[in-house]
Amino acid sequence: MQDMRKHKRFKLDVIDLNSRMSIVGKVEIIDISLGGVALKVDRKLNIGKECLMMFEYEGQNINVKGIVVRSELSGIEERADVGKITIYSAGI
Repeated sequence: MQDMRKHKRFKLDVIDLNSRMSIVGKVEIIDISLGGVALKVDRKLNIGKECLMMFEYEGQNINVKGIVVRSELSGIEERADVGKITIYSAGI
């Protein structure tokens, strides 16, 4: 199947990037592009909500606002400190 995305996606093993979202506990960036970011998070993000993402790259902080366009349950994860938690895939 042909990839119809407008922007090239970058995996995080290509760039060194840290991120934080204040409403979510643990955030894992799956990939990122000029048009959006795919995440794994430990809380459900509501579609249509605006969120602020804080990225750190080479010592610079970059704040980016985005709209949640996709949020779906993707699995359950076992964590030593809290037990089983639900994991969501989200697109912003």
